[in-house]
Amino acid sequence: MDTATDTDRNRERTELRCAWALVAVAALLGGAHAPAASAGQVQVYRCEGVEGAVEFRQKPCPLDQPGEAVTIEDHTTGWTPAPQAAEPTAAPKTKKKHTPKRRSGPSASERKQETCGKKRDQLEDINRTLRLGVNGRQSTNLRHRRRRLEDYLFHECD
Repeated sequence: MDTATDTDRNRERTELRCAWALVAVAALLGGAHAPAASAGQVQVYRCEGVEGAVEFRQKPCPLDQPGEAVTIEDHTTGWTPAPQAAEPTAAPKTKKKHTPKRRSGPSASERKQETCGKKRDQLEDINRTLRLGVNGRQSTNLRHRRRRLEDYLFHECD
């Protein structure tokens, strides 16, 4: 590709971006600062600055800078605000009282019996492991676990 052609295309893209930015600013300001050619159009000035830099202005270019007036059509985006909600005519809803849901699983006593059974199984596993023989550190840890399980079974289980 030709470098001059690429430069021209980039310059055109930059000019279009600047023009649309001015349209957006003019729309936000309600067109108060930019005189409109007609409804839906905005007039801006394209001025060439030093080294060919392009500027878009709301006021005419200074006499020492070449430039021209450009009319830009303002296309609406189609956005409209949401309609206002009508006043409710129905009576206000009353809050429902919270009723706790009943669990469909086992009862509390059944869950406690199941937990105690698991703890007894763990205690038997620890005793079996200690009978088979383990090294000193493991033996100490297993005896501590056995003591905690025995305390739990004594206080919590039948």
